[in-house]
Amino acid sequence: MGKKKVLICAATVPFVSGGAELLVQGLAREVRSAGFNVEVVSIPYQWDPPLKILESCLVWRLLRPDESPAGKIDLVVATKFPTYSVEHPNKVAWVLHQHRSAYDLKDTIYDDFTRYKDADEYRRAIRDIDRKFMGECKSVFTISKRVSGRIRDHCGIESAPIYHPPPFDGGYHSGEYGDYVLVVGRLDPLKRVDLVIGAMKSVKSKRAGLKVVGHGFLRESLEELASREGVSDRVSFEGFVPEDELLDLYANAGCVVYVPFEEDYGYSILEAFKSKKPVVVTDDSGGALEFVTEGENGIVVPAMPADLAGAIDELLSNKRKAKRMGNAGYEAVEGISWKRVIDELVIPFIG
Repeated sequence: MGKKKVLICAATVPFVSGGAELLVQGLAREVRSAGFNVEVVSIPYQWDPPLKILESCLVWRLLRPDESPAGKIDLVVATKFPTYSVEHPNKVAWVLHQHRSAYDLKDTIYDDFTRYKDADEYRRAIRDIDRKFMGECKSVFTISKRVSGRIRDHCGIESAPIYHPPPFDGGYHSGEYGDYVLVVGRLDPLKRVDLVIGAMKSVKSKRAGLKVVGHGFLRESLEELASREGVSDRVSFEGFVPEDELLDLYANAGCVVYVPFEEDYGYSILEAFKSKKPVVVTDDSGGALEFVTEGENGIVVPAMPADLAGAIDELLSNKRKAKRMGNAGYEAVEGISWKRVIDELVIPFIG
């Protein structure tokens, strides 16, 4: 008897890579290690204009993996919107996020529907799609309590969060508590790197620097912001860095700052804690807050540059406190494993 087949569905944007892509890669690797035959189906996702969103849903619906010429597919695992539109008799969803402009980002500065007069019609269509196609799943899981809360509040569907390790689990290590602040992530509006750059103007320690790791379309404007704020000499944009360099940057940071708006999960928090580094996070950073206990393994502040600066100074000026918080952070995430993901997401549904 051959290995049972698991199909993982991924929505991608060509030449753009982030947490979702890393999650899918990790999931495929771990399902394969558990003894299953695994394939990943990736279909490009477009959302502008909004009609493209509905077209993307239709593409997934027409896929019909249950009719594969390779034989029976035993389990389909959907991930972020709109992959759970796929039709299969044994489908589960591990939801990274929905199309958030139809939900919690509505009428915020991050709402990508605001310039369309028929925006509400598209929102209703997306919500109907989510309710119908998530409702087909044998079970719905998410990556965080925050994502589960959105699905419950907006769609009336219950789901269970399953945490997973950061991408380079096993490679993180702790070094010195240096004089630089580390920010890791895509350079796009939701990540709010501008807040951290603005904070550097008020950081009292003259030795303190900011290292920004990641790429994105906002890089040029963020560099201009650093120049306007007079902190260009304190801010370095590292771009994409290889794994070993990233691990060393985490290992030797004074602290890690993570300030996205209503984040779904927050790899950077887990990576910091795996490296025994304290974190500074804002009180509106969503899923990232699920791992942070104020005053114990990190500092939670309002999303204001002055408040961020105060927290950064507090950690950079007190290495003993930073080390204590970093150790507490390590303990907070020590039990997060891929084994639990496989045991809850895959094993019960594959027979």
